[in-house]
Amino acid sequence: MSCHFISVLPEPQYRNVILDLHLYTVWTGASSIEEIVDITTSWGEDIRDLTQYYPVIVGEMSLGSSLGDQYTSAMRQQQADSQMTSFQQNALGYYFWGEKLDYYSEDWAFVDGFSYVQAYYL
Repeated sequence: MSCHFISVLPEPQYRNVILDLHLYTVWTGASSIEEIVDITTSWGEDIRDLTQYYPVIVGEMSLGSSLGDQYTSAMRQQQADSQMTSFQQNALGYYFWGEKLDYYSEDWAFVDGFSYVQAYYL
């Protein structure tokens, strides 16, 4: 991911830029929680690399995954811990995709999935 963004907004033409990444595991095609953890861990490394050039925020994220019916609460917590650690340690900030939806969704609504990420917000 890093290489693509490094030269997109060069100074001095672009100044005071913050790179806003929208990172979702749901579209990665990961077929196991181990793959998801690897992907979200690599996001932290990519963000760290990018911060040499731009401040970075994760402007959208969720707990959605490509695991379908096999996605358990324990897996959801593993994903939350991995991606939130990557974001907290490397980005200026991060935002859950939606605060509240018209339906219940631990994966897409901050209010419904708060128990998985609360330690990273408090």
